[in-house]
Amino acid sequence: MRDAVAAGLEALSPPDDCPPSEWAEAHIRITDGDRVGPMSFGRGYEFQREMVDAFFGPFRPGEQRRVGVAYKGAQSGVTLLCQAGLLYWTAARQVSAFHLMPREFDATDKAKRLAEMIDAEPYLRREFPPGLLRVRKTRGGQSLRVAYSNSQAELKNWQAGVGVFDGVDELEG
Repeated sequence: MRDAVAAGLEALSPPDDCPPSEWAEAHIRITDGDRVGPMSFGRGYEFQREMVDAFFGPFRPGEQRRVGVAYKGAQSGVTLLCQAGLLYWTAARQVSAFHLMPREFDATDKAKRLAEMIDAEPYLRREFPPGLLRVRKTRGGQSLRVAYSNSQAELKNWQAGVGVFDGVDELEG
């Protein structure tokens, strides 16, 4: 029975070459704002598909790092794309990730929204058992951390393969 359940869960998991946008549409439910429900890159949000795939797609052969910059206004949905990309790397690709915010308030707010997205989707609930608000660990031991820049202690002693610096103009240190 366990083998059948494991095989069923494996069949629901995306293949390694699945673009982050397809993975997000299959596994992320937006829990607030004007897009509540399954993530979709239709209805005027088509441009976001290319952004999330370009920023968070698997590395190409020989590519060791990628730097992407999005100049954006507030409330443009780019932070949501970043959270989707970080969930993709942590859950689907088993790589630890971080989301760095300017202040503790920002980090706590974004961590709450991330927790709501995780709780809204059965696949993500299985991948991320309950844990600390700003540090979520997968069943495989990878971590997704939402941190803030105005505390040196907050920035010490953690590693990640993928990260997002959000609100760079306001980051300290």
